[in-house]
Amino acid sequence: MKRWETTKIINPPPRPGFKPKLDERARRRLHRINEQNPHAPLRDITADLNLNVSERTVGETLRRMNFYVHVARKKPFLNYERKRERLRWARERRNWNNFVWRKKIFVDEMKLTIGQGGGRSLVRRPPGTALEDRYLEPSFPDDKTTVMFAAGFTYGFHTQLIPICQRTERERESGRDRLGMNSVQYCQEIYTAHFLPLYELLGGADNDIEMVEDNSRVHNSHYSRRYRVLQGVIRMPWASWSPDMNPIENVWSFFERRFREACKTARRRPYNRDDIITLAQEVWEEMPWRRVYLFIDSMPRRITTLIRRHGGHTKW
Repeated sequence: MKRWETTKIINPPPRPGFKPKLDERARRRLHRINEQNPHAPLRDITADLNLNVSERTVGETLRRMNFYVHVARKKPFLNYERKRERLRWARERRNWNNFVWRKKIFVDEMKLTIGQGGGRSLVRRPPGTALEDRYLEPSFPDDKTTVMFAAGFTYGFHTQLIPICQRTERERESGRDRLGMNSVQYCQEIYTAHFLPLYELLGGADNDIEMVEDNSRVHNSHYSRRYRVLQGVIRMPWASWSPDMNPIENVWSFFERRFREACKTARRRPYNRDDIITLAQEVWEEMPWRRVYLFIDSMPRRITTLIRRHGGHTKW
């Protein structure tokens, strides 16, 4: 009643609380520092701010300004010329529908590395269960085991997962040769045995079937180009630095997640290169391919997004 008699207010307004340690001018400066180097750690931002405030205060202020910590996405560097090339490539295909894209065979290679080390795998478990198999991260006798695979898919069909054999010292072609896959190995062991039969099964050039390969050295070498001409294989032109436009990259991500999950099962855990190949091929065939084939139907949306982004990065 006394408040009402003096102020004519029943519910008083909220109190202002403590004065903010960073005023409006300091917040604008903090915004500029973060925009100049968004990858900088919090301690460096606090030091650049040069004010008597803690890292916690700076971090909470950044969160109020809608700057949150996320894992940075890895994307290839795109300069102006690369963006122009991507934009030109997308505009040439802006009117292609799903029917056209379903006539493309997407092929690629990937490296599957086990036992990389250096990182921590988080797991939620009850106390006293640290050594149970289901809560362990599998490791291998060697510090790191890498197996390279190749595969291809189109709407309704896919090849098997093809392990790429490591070349020996006798096959070294020069001092700079790292004994990775070369053009001869790619054409003879992979293309002839796996990609070419799928291409011919779908009708080949007579049915407007095209192979989709990126512009890696193995795919773009003189030997590979001559091989495709001799075999009558039509290859679709590709924009460099455009893994986001190839749905097989999403297939690789989906496959690797399922492979990592399978490695956590004690009875399926691989212990050497042969075990990795066997498990990888099993996981590849167990994938829900009816769902995976639909990745191709995202191509019109990818093209539209790429044009809207003026050749810049997309979410894929």
